[in-house]
Amino acid sequence: MMIPIRSRYFRMSLTSRCNMACIFCHNEGQGPINNRSLSYLDAASITWISKIAFNAGFRKFKLTGGEPLTRPDIFEIIRGIRSVGIQDLSMITNGVNLSRMAYSLRDAGLQRINVSLHSLDPLRFRTEFGSQPSLISKIVNGIDQAISVGFTDMKINCVYGGPHPEHDLDTMLDFTSHRSLTLVLLPELAFGAAKHNKEVSLDDLYEILKRKKIKKEELIVDGEGLRKRFITMHNGAHVLLRLDELRGKFPYPACSNCQKISICREGIFPVRLTAKGNLRPCLADGLPEVNLSHIIETQDEESLLQEFKNLGK
Repeated sequence: MMIPIRSRYFRMSLTSRCNMACIFCHNEGQGPINNRSLSYLDAASITWISKIAFNAGFRKFKLTGGEPLTRPDIFEIIRGIRSVGIQDLSMITNGVNLSRMAYSLRDAGLQRINVSLHSLDPLRFRTEFGSQPSLISKIVNGIDQAISVGFTDMKINCVYGGPHPEHDLDTMLDFTSHRSLTLVLLPELAFGAAKHNKEVSLDDLYEILKRKKIKKEELIVDGEGLRKRFITMHNGAHVLLRLDELRGKFPYPACSNCQKISICREGIFPVRLTAKGNLRPCLADGLPEVNLSHIIETQDEESLLQEFKNLGK
């Protein structure tokens, strides 16, 4: 059964815990980061949900958090998801634990990694990311280790902001160019945590890149039908910058009448599974979150398929 919505992208938050505290983090819409709570779905439940989501037509699966590498059973989770036939499985991580886990992640069947790294400035790490500057070297080592064990098409997610945003961007462009990585340049979201920087649009980011000298660019279209610019800078850095704002894409029928369409930006398109087992179709709360606890407990496949189908009504 193919669900009647445009998105085939399913994000699964494995935990609401994180070993960092980025000031702009929206935590997949789960509320503030909770470093004490251990309330999350077990590996068997995640595998079962992944199988039903795959049967419903989802094809792109991403593991998120909090920080997914804080889960002690992360390798079991990855193996379980891959065992049901899913061919496109990736993860977003802050990279703190990546160095010691990269080989095992690859061995378990994880295919791609996005590392969230927005700056290499020690002061900003302490003030905006709630982390010791010593973690910078751990994250860099983790990225290098992931490359060495065979991860390809790695991307660095970079939210533009901070007290010296252009300097941070220059640093990240240099960092990624030396490692042949793609920098995914993102504006800070207007919802979730309070805004801490002046709002920057996708067009603003493109103008900033043009000032820094674009060598060439091409237009690509992803599996969700979203247009993106794949940009090569004069220093050889590769940048991926979304061209489309999501507010005009209407992934669900209900979007046409949504009162929150003005804040529909990055992150709305995927259907999300929260760490506690709820379906969250929209970060801006334009559609209600669905509690799946009873369905998961009873492994009611038909009811879960129906909940996916309801998203398209």
